[in-house]
Amino acid sequence: MAEAPPLHGEDKEEIAEIEGVTADAYTSVAQQRASDRKRREQAEDRREDHKPKFIQPQKEKRFKIYMKYEGRKGPPAWIKSRLPKHGGFEDGASVAIKKMFVNFYNRVREMLSVHSVHLRSETGIAIPDEDSIAGYVGYGGLIYVVDGSSPGKLPENVVYFWGSNSWSDPKGDTPSPVLTLQRKRISQISVGKEHAVALTEGGRVFAWGKNDFGQLGTGDEENRALPSYTELPYETYISQIAAGGNYTIGATKRGEVWSWGRFQASNFPRLFTDTWCNGYEAKGEMGLKGLKIVRVCAGDQHMGALTKEGKLYTWGYNDFGQLGWGLHGEGRVGQQRPNQVKGLLENEEIIDFACGGGHTVAVTKNCRIFGFGSNTNGQLGHAMRQCFPEPVEIPLGDPVSKVRAGWQCTAYITESARPIICGGIRAEGPSVADMQAGEDGEGPAPEMSRGGYGGGPQPEAGVMDMVSTTGVEVMTEVVTEASVGEAHGILVCYDGTLRGWGYNRQKQAIGDETDDTFVKPQAVDDIPFDAYKGLSVAVGGAQSYAIMQPRHP
Repeated sequence: MAEAPPLHGEDKEEIAEIEGVTADAYTSVAQQRASDRKRREQAEDRREDHKPKFIQPQKEKRFKIYMKYEGRKGPPAWIKSRLPKHGGFEDGASVAIKKMFVNFYNRVREMLSVHSVHLRSETGIAIPDEDSIAGYVGYGGLIYVVDGSSPGKLPENVVYFWGSNSWSDPKGDTPSPVLTLQRKRISQISVGKEHAVALTEGGRVFAWGKNDFGQLGTGDEENRALPSYTELPYETYISQIAAGGNYTIGATKRGEVWSWGRFQASNFPRLFTDTWCNGYEAKGEMGLKGLKIVRVCAGDQHMGALTKEGKLYTWGYNDFGQLGWGLHGEGRVGQQRPNQVKGLLENEEIIDFACGGGHTVAVTKNCRIFGFGSNTNGQLGHAMRQCFPEPVEIPLGDPVSKVRAGWQCTAYITESARPIICGGIRAEGPSVADMQAGEDGEGPAPEMSRGGYGGGPQPEAGVMDMVSTTGVEVMTEVVTEASVGEAHGILVCYDGTLRGWGYNRQKQAIGDETDDTFVKPQAVDDIPFDAYKGLSVAVGGAQSYAIMQPRHP
């Protein structure tokens, strides 16, 4: 079969440039990105003051797509699309991109129909016509046009937000859909102190919020009010994301770890094993190199990674023994590099773990629970209120399948789907009397802190505790998921509803105003639970997010 002649659009500057079958634009772009990355890393190693051009975001970045037809209806062809500056198809439906491709392809041969082909990402994920391309490829990504009708996928999940961030109402917002994340098929959300990240079905990461430490991964320190692409290479498929206090880490489908922000090597996403954070090979410290990571978690100032074999590695700050290495004195403080948690965990296979403010908890395959770090607030669930620099077993009685940690609180979910809350939701916030004084005009309302409470013991003055004096409270709700932040938490109930508790002066716990500064567990209203059911939740600072799944396809 003869090769199809090259095709050309009418407006190369604004719309498209179509290349012949022998063109290899995708490879050249990948090589260029690798070259730029090496040059940037070499500059950082030399400690040069100037920033390489590659990591400085352009004000008018154009969304570029490389498309290739692979099918039996006609000869293959490449198209390089450079979309309009205003965003164009980036936030629109994928069918617009498909129509553009078919129209140009058929100028030479009437072979393809918009109804007989569909789009597929480089990682093999089918893209429905109604989805946004931005949820599957990065700037300069590859999309395949293949034979077959559009994939019949269920309706996408909807992300809801309530509470307060830097751009919302200071008194907090009631639950409402995040419109900028629609059509992107969000699979996971994680929240730090004042930033949030979302992961799409196609392995792409969006971030928004405060960026003073580069925690958004955009390569700079400029805040973002709307979800923006992280500067991860488009060939990197992220399968899990975790937001710490002021940093972010992600794990790829291949088991590699990427990190950016505070305590990391750069505010530009870097492969963790290639940075100083990973280890010191000259001393035999290999860090995570050679390990396949299946899960990552991020606390306030420390991190953890779970290997395929069920072994736990931790690193970061260790001022409360939250790394579990049994270190004391000088070895307890400062930035540490990854090491395996041993002691009682050395011969156990871990299936789940969580990092909090100054503590870490892990659940083994045989449902044993281990914790280490600060327990001064009872957050581990251990009877002794002290710091444990190495793993100790937590006897809760009921077998546990999941664990979620907040700054000074831990939520265990048992195999019978019952939540056990250990520790207290604490915050140095204003008292109810202070708030009323400010509202009545008798005095200025005290300023509320949105984070930064830390993982250590809090002064007793002004501290409000939501659980019983024993530090452990077994709730009667049947739940499937949970999330705990600095001062509030959310439960996903079995019937698909949500229940929140904790600090609520900015509506972050239950999505509505209350007379009490702190609220006991109660329903989150203003979400149409007749149409949606809760799938997962993420909280941090004064922000709350929920991924809601349609009940009826």
